[in-house]
Amino acid sequence: MSDSCCPNPSGSSGKYKVLFALLLNGAVSLLELVGGVLSGSVAILSDAFNNTADTLALGITYFALGKMESRPTANETFGGKRWEIIAAFLKGGFLIATGIFIIYQGVLRFLNPEPIDTNLVIIFASIALVVNLLSIFLLHKKAKDDLNIHSTNLCMIYDAAASVAVIISAILAIFWSTFALYFDLAAAFFIVILMFRSGWQVVQQSLDILLQNTPAEIDFNAVVREITQVSAVKKVCDLHIWTLASGQNHLTCHVILKEQDRCHCAEILAEVNTRLMTKFQISHTTIEPDYTENDQGLFCTQG
Repeated sequence: MSDSCCPNPSGSSGKYKVLFALLLNGAVSLLELVGGVLSGSVAILSDAFNNTADTLALGITYFALGKMESRPTANETFGGKRWEIIAAFLKGGFLIATGIFIIYQGVLRFLNPEPIDTNLVIIFASIALVVNLLSIFLLHKKAKDDLNIHSTNLCMIYDAAASVAVIISAILAIFWSTFALYFDLAAAFFIVILMFRSGWQVVQQSLDILLQNTPAEIDFNAVVREITQVSAVKKVCDLHIWTLASGQNHLTCHVILKEQDRCHCAEILAEVNTRLMTKFQISHTTIEPDYTENDQGLFCTQG
């Protein structure tokens, strides 16, 4: 068995950055909600809901980072590492739900048009853009190693793009005021598309991990081939590869050893683990050697 100590990639500094971004986005969300009501703009209201989704995402992220620091116990043997994935799944679902609500609001506004104050739209959207860019800057380094923070940072990137779309729609409305409502709704639905895309991507990634599917970046058959390239290994049986949390891939399997090599078990397993770590970055393995073919389990592959 190979086991490596897997520290939380986010750390205390990551928590403080998330908390700061949470407070900033919470304030901007309230500001934009007020701005959406005052300006009569569905686009700025959509951006407000998008920022609210970001605020919720940051809140879940902060909570999850705290849970991830929990040490393993007799009951929770992995500690709180899975909270990262649960948080990402919830955030993705919230983005999709919010997108559906924005579509509903857009249809209502189309059926019951109201005048739009484009100056207020530009002011509120610009403030949101600055805050989102600052949040992206704070989180982008941590996002590389943590699906939880990555999903939150993705929300920020799409929200920044959404704010730009809102500003452009307001500028166009200044010059072509007759089409102000259409520009506004176009920006709102552009935001919805971004939210659906981001939400579905995060839900799909987190669901794959929660279902313990083989990680997308690892070729199952390539792992089998790599293990069976060890000369003493005759077959690989009952192979499972899954992700516990971001960057922490696990593997369990049985290997059928050739009879003449049964006395070199430690050396054989060491070679298998070295190959798995070098080629696939799988550092946590549980490999059980078998010496007969009477109990090969499922998915047995001959070398």
